[in-house]
Parts: sequence; C-alpha cells; structure tokens
Amino acid sequence: ADDLFLLTLRAEQPVRYFPGQYAILEIDGHRRCYSMINPSSPLGTRVLTFLIRVYPTGVVSPRLAELPAGSSLVLQVPYGGAYLRLAPTLWFIAGGTGIAPIRAMLRALLHTHDRPAVRVVYGAATPQHLAFAAELAKLVERLGGDITFTVDRPTDGWTGLIGPVTAHLALDQLAEDHQFMRCFVAGPPGMVTAVERLLVDAGVPRNRIHADPFA
Repeated sequence: ADDLFLLTLRAEQPVRYFPGQYAILEIDGHRRCYSMINPSSPLGTRVLTFLIRVYPTGVVSPRLAELPAGSSLVLQVPYGGAYLRLAPTLWFIAGGTGIAPIRAMLRALLHTHDRPAVRVVYGAATPQHLAFAAELAKLVERLGGDITFTVDRPTDGWTGLIGPVTAHLALDQLAEDHQFMRCFVAGPPGMVTAVERLLVDAGVPRNRIHADPFA
C-alpha cells in the first residue's frame, strides 16, 4: 500500500534480540517503537528492518519515510516481553503492521527442531495493507500450520474474509489444555485489548497470552 514502507538500518555493532522484540527509534527528539521483521542471528545482526505505516498527522513516520539513504538515527534495542516462547500449539494474531514481530517469530520457527502446531490470523484495513501476504502463506504452509486473512474494507477482486480479526478467531479450535499453548498478539491497542479479552473469556490463562502494548 502507498502508506506502508520498509526502513532498513545498519547498526554500528551487532545486536541480538529475541524474535518478536522491538526497537526504539529517535529522530529530532521524538521516540517511537517499531518491531523488527526478521529474527537476529545467534551472533547478532547489524541490519534491522522495520515495517512502518505513514500517518499523515504523525510526528515520526512521515519523517522516517522521507529520510535519504545514509541518514543517522538513534537506535535502542532490544525491548519487549512478547517474544517467541515455544509451546506445542502457537497462535499468532496480528492487525496492520503488527504482522512485523509475528513475521520474525514465524521465520525463527523454521529453525526449530520440534515444530509446534501453528495458527495465524492476520487482519488489515484493505487487501493492499496485508503486508507479506503471499510470503506468509508459504511460510505457514512450510510450518504445517494454517493462516487466515481478513480485511475491513474489501476492494474489487477480494474473495477472502471481511471484518475484524476478533470475528475470525475460531475460538472453538483452541487446544483443550490451554497450558500447552501460547498466543501472541500484535497490532492496534484496541484490537490487542479486544483479542486478549476474548482469549481470556475462552479460558486461555493470561500468562499464556503475550502482547506488548503500544499507544
């Protein structure tokens, strides 16, 4: 979509982080949190990439979108407690650019020996805002899981689901023993809160639900 872009930064030294964690970027004294879309290597990585949506009234995202190559930023990493933790069953629920940390976690799962059962529910404003959709479908297929896409505003040719992710969680498919699953939620604060509430009401313990709140 026209208001989505990738920002790639090269750190001065290798940094290590868990898949699902985020960084704080600072520009002109303004700080914002963005999640890395890739996991780091065991020895650390110098290249960090972020999926960012430009908000016309935003203070930081329009500036980041216009940065010329070679610009310098203050980067603090890592932060966040909603990083990948393995369990026999993993649910990933994302809204908008919240797919960034979940993409990192899914890619990290490719290198695990014991493959968990994976389910992904990903919603966005329009089909064009479903970032990495084709890649994610192939990735989840390799993991032996399933993925659901849904949009709020369908465009011509869209034949998939319509509505918020909360309408398509398929809570009846939750594991019978919730202690053997973990849920990772990322996206707009209102969506995250609503999803957490539905999962808790369905019997998932709060300590099995992982989300970093962003304002």
